[in-house]
Amino acid sequence: SILFLFVSFSIAPAMCSTKNAMSCPLMWYADERNGEKKICELLPPHEGPLPVILMALGRSGSSITWDTISRLTGGANVAYEVTGGNHNKSQQFFDNITPNVGHSWALERLCLIQKRVIQQTSHSGIAGFQWKPYPYAMDHQYALGALREISKHQNPSIRVIYLTRNEIDRILSNQRHKGHIHSKEVPHHCKAGDNECVQKHKKRSNIILRTGQELINYLDAAFVREEGIHLKLARSGVKYLHVSYDELFNSDTAAEW
Repeated sequence: SILFLFVSFSIAPAMCSTKNAMSCPLMWYADERNGEKKICELLPPHEGPLPVILMALGRSGSSITWDTISRLTGGANVAYEVTGGNHNKSQQFFDNITPNVGHSWALERLCLIQKRVIQQTSHSGIAGFQWKPYPYAMDHQYALGALREISKHQNPSIRVIYLTRNEIDRILSNQRHKGHIHSKEVPHHCKAGDNECVQKHKKRSNIILRTGQELINYLDAAFVREEGIHLKLARSGVKYLHVSYDELFNSDTAAEW
């Protein structure tokens, strides 16, 4: 379960030493109090929020899942789509990584986010970002290198959650928002009790779902993509947790949590 993942990693033994330099990343950040540059080191579990990367494609429920986990483990905070919210932005993100940052971009970003979350919500239990696992975002040399760096890091261990959703539900959700990205006409999410927002979504519910061989081909491609993500994570040595949106939010039990 998700919560067991946090508990089991929280008691992992410390392995940060000069012999294992990969577990002691040295990253610089600006101290907002005096503007001085300081080395950014990820804090161990008893000193700061646990670093987490949430991997999920769009319309998979990543925002509500992160919000729920952050509330269950301490205080609510936001995990932004650091690697880009679509294919083009994802490609732009990885192409813009400079060689001096290279494979360490994920650890550096986690460290800076951890510092920011501590300043904003001192009681948060997790801190991290969303990584959309588009093909380019998983095949790029700096993506694969970052996964290997993540797998080696200890004290704290980097938690990786791979969230998936029923593919047909993703299709319907994407079609509902097609042409209305970041618009008020069809908001991405509705807050509890926001009937006006719910009505806007209902007006966009007249959706024609692809059928027959076209649907079969789409689902086959989605299956191959998902299996490829599992394979890349495993080959990189990343210990990750795969959870289902449907089991998290549409089940009669809390087993997935």
